[in-house]
Amino acid sequence: MRLVYVVRTPENVQFEFERAGLASRFSAWVIDQIVIGALLLLLILFAVPTLAVFVGAPALAVGFVGVFLLLWGYFALLEWKLNGRTLGKAALGLRVIQQSGVRMTFVQSVIRNLLRTVDLFPGGML
Repeated sequence: MRLVYVVRTPENVQFEFERAGLASRFSAWVIDQIVIGALLLLLILFAVPTLAVFVGAPALAVGFVGVFLLLWGYFALLEWKLNGRTLGKAALGLRVIQQSGVRMTFVQSVIRNLLRTVDLFPGGML
């Protein structure tokens, strides 16, 4: 079954966007998790220990901030800079767009990805 999202402009022009299915969304998420995992390994195994040699204990704090920025910023920044795509979405030809069919703004990307943490709550929103 083909899922289609239709946008009709005030000039009565109709645009159709094919919606991604569950399998393609999940596959893109898996690719993104592999990329994030590889970047986390690089950060934890190489960047933080190397920094610790030069600055000592503050390297741990820098590591925590780096992990946070990587885990949260990966999606927000890539979806904004890569026109609604992360590396996983780009590999599968997916894109996030506004309801009107145009690309997301930076603020929309940040809000979308901040609300991603709500999805982690058991049973939905608390």
